[in-house]
Amino acid sequence: MSLGQTMLSAAFIVVLTVAVVNANRVIVESETETYRGEAIELGTRFAQALLIEASRKKFDHNQIDSVYQDPSAFTTPSSLGPNTGEVVSPLPDQAPFKAAAVYNDVDDYHGYQRRIDTGRIKGLLLQVEVYYVSKSYPNSKSSSKTYLKRIDVSLSHAVHIQKPMKFSAIVTY
Repeated sequence: MSLGQTMLSAAFIVVLTVAVVNANRVIVESETETYRGEAIELGTRFAQALLIEASRKKFDHNQIDSVYQDPSAFTTPSSLGPNTGEVVSPLPDQAPFKAAAVYNDVDDYHGYQRRIDTGRIKGLLLQVEVYYVSKSYPNSKSSSKTYLKRIDVSLSHAVHIQKPMKFSAIVTY
């Protein structure tokens, strides 16, 4: 083989190697985006289900259904969360989820975490924050008791959803 043919063969091998590496990178990136999309879709469904689950509970632990109550009777903003005996352990909660059976009012979900594992995606994390809001400022925490509570569910995943996505609902007395 002549020097020219050897250099041509070497150049061909370099070009072929670059093409294979680029094709492999495209395949890996495509697969990563597929998993990311699936994680977002599954996480969104689970976050919405958690919002519905929490919002179906009674408004407040101190709520009396048969009479009108002034907001002053409700749980203080600093005390939102599960009451004594309403324990979901360990957190994050994993299937079968215990919160629906243990929690009896909306703000019990404050601080709650749920881990979702499916056949293809493992480690989706839902984190819940519950707080009072006012009618005028439904996106801001209220330092006082009101007839409105906001439930925020943050969705994250260590690999596929690094920047948490937030889902919210407002429940009323």
